[in-house]
Amino acid sequence: IDQRRIERKSREIEPYEIEPNIPSIVVVARLTKAKALDRLIEVHKRLINNRIMHNIYIIGDGEERKNLEEKIKEYGIKKSFILLGKKENPYPYILNALANLVVDKHEHESKNTKCQFPEISLGYILFH
Repeated sequence: IDQRRIERKSREIEPYEIEPNIPSIVVVARLTKAKALDRLIEVHKRLINNRIMHNIYIIGDGEERKNLEEKIKEYGIKKSFILLGKKENPYPYILNALANLVVDKHEHESKNTKCQFPEISLGYILFH
């Protein structure tokens, strides 16, 4: 991993979608069943119901997008669980977030452990 390149790219643009006064979590992932983002929506809704205010931003696209959009609408969390779509440069979003989540049913290890951005693996929380 080229740490300097990532740091340089993280400052290239200002991610205007991220609200600065609300804790934000970013997930960069393909929108597939294996990523279990439907479960993340459920966890997010429970946290919001418990007055733990935060936003989750998903960067990526895939075959599950429509299903996720429907669940987000059903749960009434469109303003706090945001599907941003594919971004050529996700690093500014990661830099401006409280944490970068790694969500996968099969991989619970971070692949960029030397990166300065905080990461949390939800594999244990969601699947154990």
